[in-house]
Amino acid sequence: MSFANFIDSNYSKACEMQRGINKDIAMKKMISDGVNDKSLLFSWMRDYGLFQGIKAESRNAIVDKYFSLVPIFLPLSKGQERRQVEDCFHLLLSEFYNTVNRKWLSAASKLLWCSYPDHVVIYDSFVERALVILQGIESYLAPLPRIESSPKIKSGSDIEKALKFYMNYQDMVIAIHHRYEPNLKALRKKHSETYPHDIRIIDKLLWMLGNPNQDFSLNGVQCVSA
Repeated sequence: MSFANFIDSNYSKACEMQRGINKDIAMKKMISDGVNDKSLLFSWMRDYGLFQGIKAESRNAIVDKYFSLVPIFLPLSKGQERRQVEDCFHLLLSEFYNTVNRKWLSAASKLLWCSYPDHVVIYDSFVERALVILQGIESYLAPLPRIESSPKIKSGSDIEKALKFYMNYQDMVIAIHHRYEPNLKALRKKHSETYPHDIRIIDKLLWMLGNPNQDFSLNGVQCVSA
């Protein structure tokens, strides 16, 4: 039994969930158009729970910091994608931490995804949980460093640890995407799927697998959360 069975059984549901996130589309358009829509950004970050426990003045500071950094996120060069994503993520995480002392791992990955939706993997603890298990049963993942618990960021020196963790996390999800790319292409054609970003579909499937509160199916058998 491989992850292929899970992909086949839950592909349509994962795509349906992704198509329902309309503000992702608006965020990508905002970035591509070079527009700074604070109202949209505030709303999008609230929807994803990225402002929990953060005071209004700190929220404003983060939004302003993000818009100051967006012009730096230039188009990726072929063959240099990983290095450029790493540099951009490091910059975004560092600048956010220096603005408001907080972890920002999930927020930085989600915001960077808006600029590079086919190359950036969004961090989520449920996906992390799925990766820990899959590395033990998917042989092509075995050579990669083990996924550890995401590091706490208590000082500027912890940024490098967080960067190393995230890039290992990203490498693993991308490896899964590459492994099952033919499956995804076949399913896209079979279901006439319109959601454009396969990396995000893999991300959602991993999220479904790692989330104990999410229903899924496997070979026609429905697994329902308690």
